[in-house]
Amino acid sequence: MNDPDILAALKEVLDPELGINIVDLGLIYRADWTPVGIEVAMTLTAPTCPAAELLVEQAGSALRRHFPDMRNIRVDLLMDKQWSPERLSEDGRRALGWLRTTTDSMGAVDAIMPAVSTRWKH
Repeated sequence: MNDPDILAALKEVLDPELGINIVDLGLIYRADWTPVGIEVAMTLTAPTCPAAELLVEQAGSALRRHFPDMRNIRVDLLMDKQWSPERLSEDGRRALGWLRTTTDSMGAVDAIMPAVSTRWKH
């Protein structure tokens, strides 16, 4: 289960190359309160992402800013979870130009998403 307040704090962390937050990119697998604090598990868009350490540090900093009284904040990088474009949120797809909405003459809204390659190079 992902806590909405924790996710809101993590939305402040932007991928330095794409300029999209790590939540909408689909990098967050878990963001929860535990009996001892906050635990976040995240992945990267590519295993060799040069921003890995930076993203983990920024995630921890964002959580400490939003939850200053929380003593135990843990952000784990999951290297066994492979990211794919299917993990993008609707806002993430829209930010990349992969999703746009159109309205027909009757006011119906259609979502359009071009074919997404499962190969993603960072």
